[in-house]
Amino acid sequence: MWKSVSLICKSIFNKLKLQHQQQQQLHEKEDHFLKHLQYDENVLFSKNIDAKSLSKMHLQTDNKENFTTSIMNPLCNL
Repeated sequence: MWKSVSLICKSIFNKLKLQHQQQQQLHEKEDHFLKHLQYDENVLFSKNIDAKSLSKMHLQTDNKENFTTSIMNPLCNL
């Protein structure tokens, strides 16, 4: 399943990059779209991701902040 998700995400990133390159040629204006796109892609396929830890939240009765836990990313290296 994760392989299919990975392929779809990579396809979307590639399409966005291509569309942006075509628009850049027409408008020739500098923007940060590609930097943001590359950042998003790197985060999506990174080795670890932060996930909300509901167990930690429920065990902490005095502190109601959001807790996260770093977990292995199933999309990494696919």
